[in-house]
Amino acid sequence: MKKLKSKKSIPTIKPVKQPHEVLIQSFQCLYVHSFASPGILKLHPHHLIFTYATGKDAESTFTKYSDIEDVKVSDHCGHAMNNLEIKTIQNNSLFFSGITNSNKAKDLILLIKKQLEEPKDYYGLIPLIDDSKTVHFHPLENPIQILSIIIPASLSTVATYVKGKEIATQIYNEFGNEDIVMSDWVQCDGYKERRTDFNKIVVLPVLGKNAIKIAEFQQLFEMDGKICIHGYSDLGKTPYSDCFDPYVQLIFTDKGGTTEFTVYYEMVWSSVPFVKSIIDNKCTTEVTATYKALAKAYCKAVGGEENDKKVEEEPEESQEDKFKIFKIIYMVIIWLLLIGVIIVAIMRFKNSRQKNIQFKTKEMLGISSLIFTLLLLIYF
Repeated sequence: MKKLKSKKSIPTIKPVKQPHEVLIQSFQCLYVHSFASPGILKLHPHHLIFTYATGKDAESTFTKYSDIEDVKVSDHCGHAMNNLEIKTIQNNSLFFSGITNSNKAKDLILLIKKQLEEPKDYYGLIPLIDDSKTVHFHPLENPIQILSIIIPASLSTVATYVKGKEIATQIYNEFGNEDIVMSDWVQCDGYKERRTDFNKIVVLPVLGKNAIKIAEFQQLFEMDGKICIHGYSDLGKTPYSDCFDPYVQLIFTDKGGTTEFTVYYEMVWSSVPFVKSIIDNKCTTEVTATYKALAKAYCKAVGGEENDKKVEEEPEESQEDKFKIFKIIYMVIIWLLLIGVIIVAIMRFKNSRQKNIQFKTKEMLGISSLIFTLLLLIYF
């Protein structure tokens, strides 16, 4: 008779999950840590957490309202899309950028925190907050208008090209972008959203050429007689991308048989790098050129003539001219530094003594390295 062998159950360790809580409000934004990651900041009744665009939660952002010490909105970014900082009693800070109406997010977080700390008795069912999740379009506060053109077609006709992929993909290709992947429009609360991923060659003085993976997001709002698109980007490893956020808004207005196409642009700076003017001028020039090409493509698609006069003329001293002037000044400074280093090296070499020849040789090697570095800067 065979003996039955007892089967020992092997214990399994399961990760402890936070209890499920209803979602009070969510805010689309970028979580700024080592780099900017797109996703959603979710506010629950007892905690908040950031969820990546992939759907995975950023566990390091899990924060109970009782642990929050203060919430701040950047004073220098008084815009519809602002920077939000959440400070905890553990002396940590969470940074979020690109939140629509960040003051509302701040007030809501502090309101929930206050009501949890000071509970009150309510008679009847009184909601903690307005449970409406509908997102509304908010114009940029301090933009510059880079384009205004009349497209000779109705808004409904233009809308088919705006929502399509063909013209947008064509423009991405024309400006040297590669590996373009554009998603379909996804219906969200009050708007539709589309994401475009591509590789872009970024050229900056000092830093030279870099191939950068970029993700651009467009939020489309349809209103009576108007279509508004709000655009923002995840610039990936673009140099100094943690210092700024570029925003673009496209406005298509029905003019009774024709459509007015207007583009607004705003660069929001969270800090000021030494190459701020270079980045600002370069981005403004590229954005302006991109949407001028897009406007002409729309006109061509509806059978209209490509008339450059329809596009607002730039000032006499264009952004590109300013960039060239700055680059010339930059080159002059580097050349002067190079000449100065060479003169110092020659004088030090002539005044060196025989007993200090070893020390001077090391010194000359250091000076040679500096000269080589300056030559590389001139090359780029």
